This record gives sequence, C-alpha cells and structure tokens, in this order.
Amino acid sequence: MRNISKLLSISFILCISYFNLAAGTDTSFSVTTDENNYLVVNVNTALQEDIEVTIKDSYGAEIYSETIDANKIRNRKYDINDIKDGIYTLLLELDNEIKVQKIKKVNQNIEIFSEDRFKVFKPTIQENNGVVSVTMLQFHGDFEIKIYDQDGKIIFKEEHDARGSFKSRYNLTTLPGGNYNFIIDVEQEDFDGSFNKNIPVTTGIASL
Repeated sequence: MRNISKLLSISFILCISYFNLAAGTDTSFSVTTDENNYLVVNVNTALQEDIEVTIKDSYGAEIYSETIDANKIRNRKYDINDIKDGIYTLLLELDNEIKVQKIKKVNQNIEIFSEDRFKVFKPTIQENNGVVSVTMLQFHGDFEIKIYDQDGKIIFKEEHDARGSFKSRYNLTTLPGGNYNFIIDVEQEDFDGSFNKNIPVTTGIASL
C-alpha cells in the first residue's frame, strides 16, 4: 500500500479560519415533540427537489427512510412511540450536506437536545483525465480516503483528522487502466457516512 501511494501526487491544505462559523450547533433545522410524543421536524433551506429522511438505531441499522419534497419537510411529524427505548439518529440528506440529530428514548419519553444537533458537509469529488480533486469541510471526528481497484482490492488509504477545510489532488493516471472506486469515509460522533465516485483510468493518457 505504501508503494502504491508513491504513484499518487498528493497535496493538501488545511484551513481553520471558518471554524467558529460552522463548528457549532446547526440552527437551520429543528426537531421537537408534540403532545402525542411525535417528532416534529422543520428545515430552513433553499428549495430543492427532494430531501432524504432516515432514522437509524445505535448500531447504525436503518429503521425508517423516506424521500420527500423539500416543501413538505415543514412541521413533518414522525411517530416513534412504538420503537423500543434507546439512542437513535435522525438524518436529513440535502444536496450539499447532511443534518444530524441524536434522539434518546427513555421509559417511552423522548429526549432531544440542541447540542446533539449538527451538520456534515458532503465532500466534492471531481475527476478530470484521471486526476481527482477533493474539497470538503469537516470540524469534528476524522475521515479516511481509500481507493479500490475494479477487483475490490484496496490500493491506497490515508487517514485525516478533521480540522476545517481540506483540499487535495490525487493523480491516478500512473495506475493500470481500469475502473477505480474513490471513497471518503467520514466518522464522527453519531454519524458514519461514505461518499464515493467511480473513476475510469485509461493507460497511455496522462494529464500534463
């Protein structure tokens, strides 16, 4: 793996100048409960076609999922009275970010705290003639970048601590021709996610 890494031209810039603006609690959406102990979700966001709503248990298993029009997310109610006590995660996936709210259910009571609410910015993965450019913002946890060949074998892996803005380029043109899967795994408290892009590489063509 270390030998393969020498084939990749890597440069990155870490910048934390925007830390105070984006690292705190996300106030662009809210999760409350009503008199029936239903979850009530509101999102203040620019119009888009769809929002994917998912609820997962503490093991990461999906217990509910729906894709709805962005205009219908205002005062959207979810009945979780029949699920067992435990810790759950509500995720709202938008175009460029994922909104996360941790939910605790104890003795059939639902506990929601603003400090357990945050956003995860989706990374931008762009490819041009076999050169992959990555841009992302992350202020908590860590993330991992991996490249798999078309046989599913991992050929490159690097780990990063989240410190703000991350930019990096990866030159895949020196690799054998084929299709490669470029993956960014994000891990932080109450959220584990994976973002990927298929990268075709043609031998004999290099970006100069």
